[in-house]
Amino acid sequence: MLQKLSRILGVGLIIIGVGLVLWNFIPDLIMSQQDKEIENVVQTISHDEILQNQQTEGDIQFDAVDDLSPNIALNEAEIPSSDLIIGQLVIPAIKMNLPIYKSLNNTSLMAGSAVLRNDMVMGQGNYALAGHYTHTSDYLFGPLRHLEMNQVARITDKNKIYEYQMIHQAVVPPTALHMIEDEQMDRFEGPILSLMQCYYTNYQNTGDRQFFIGELRDVYDYDEDLLHANGFYNQLSIVNN
Repeated sequence: MLQKLSRILGVGLIIIGVGLVLWNFIPDLIMSQQDKEIENVVQTISHDEILQNQQTEGDIQFDAVDDLSPNIALNEAEIPSSDLIIGQLVIPAIKMNLPIYKSLNNTSLMAGSAVLRNDMVMGQGNYALAGHYTHTSDYLFGPLRHLEMNQVARITDKNKIYEYQMIHQAVVPPTALHMIEDEQMDRFEGPILSLMQCYYTNYQNTGDRQFFIGELRDVYDYDEDLLHANGFYNQLSIVNN
């Protein structure tokens, strides 16, 4: 009898353990369901629409952003209004393709990247974006775990493409607000792109912030094929042929 109860208890603990692991992946499941719809929205939005969206001030709420969790995903995941899209972030080598939202809150970060300041201009100063770390490398800023230095990253307003070479990463405390200011550009060779996410080890949020930084290398007219091309503009065969 005791042996049978021990087996039942063992099986029960295994089931509970598996359930807890799967519970942590609920955000990824929800994002997989809305991923294609968001991608279609950002692919079809025009430069004129983005220009109009840029005229209004963004709602940046640092205090309203929570760690990505199953509860947050279940309660706050939805497709943000396309009126909040002011650009697109693409890193071809790691298959990252996200809208840039001018609002910083749980909803926007569940759908893409968000600006960290209202006064930023693409291709100038420090263009700083926030995104959520995810437990898999398929969604949001999850692919950044596979980013290698010197790979190309691009942002666009559908009029111009701003091409950056990713050259630096750093882990800093959450109080290091200087990382999102324009003065940070002085450490590098010209305008930079800064991508910020929470820093995790062993699937646990350490409370620190991880930055991936790239230097501006080129600016050219918008072309969808060029936006997604894996390589730098001056090296691409579709440009040189």
